[in-house]
Amino acid sequence: MTSPTSADPFRYYRRLTKVRAYVEANLSRQITLLECAQVARNEATHFSRFFLEKTGTHFSSWLSRQRIARAMLLFAERNYSVAEVSSMVGYGDVRTFQRAFKRHLGMTPSDGKRNAALRSPIFVSLVANGVLNESHAESSERFASALSSKQEK
Repeated sequence: MTSPTSADPFRYYRRLTKVRAYVEANLSRQITLLECAQVARNEATHFSRFFLEKTGTHFSSWLSRQRIARAMLLFAERNYSVAEVSSMVGYGDVRTFQRAFKRHLGMTPSDGKRNAALRSPIFVSLVANGVLNESHAESSERFASALSSKQEK
């Protein structure tokens, strides 16, 4: 039998639901583990262990995937520059954004922008599979999940 948390711990645990909402609302600025621990009403070390145990990923990795997922949505939405999107998703330094984007998607932000803008086969398949959907509030979460699945393969 599958536990209720194996499907989506962010729906099952109220603490994680609040943290996800907080992150989505504040993604354009620097977000720390301590802030999110406070949102979850936990001490930082306990929250870090809880997050890893329930989600199977470290908080910083999850946060980075959320930022990259939002970046792809922004590239699809309008013709923003890489520097603009970098700032809009909370990276203070464009080079850090470029490294994170490449690490998570295996392509540069410029390539990601082209894929999103041209509705390339990569982007179209993400939309067709319900991973990207600008009108859906949890699209960045599903996209981030797809990214983590890609990394595990």
